[in-house]
Amino acid sequence: MDVSNLIPLVAILMLVFIAGIVFWYKVRAKGLRAHQELCRREMGHQRKMKELGLEKAWARSAGVGCETEEPCRN
Repeated sequence: MDVSNLIPLVAILMLVFIAGIVFWYKVRAKGLRAHQELCRREMGHQRKMKELGLEKAWARSAGVGCETEEPCRN
């Protein structure tokens, strides 16, 4: 194989390699954004569950929702 035949092949391979790196970078960035969004949602959910737990504890201590004289079992 002559060197003059290798130059176009190497140029095409280099372009494919560069395009692959750019594609990988974009996919990775999109994955990181999705992961950050999931973490943000999970933190919001945990905060909401903590607030509900505090409300439930407050309701138990205040006896809210109990029609009988027995201790409230929520």
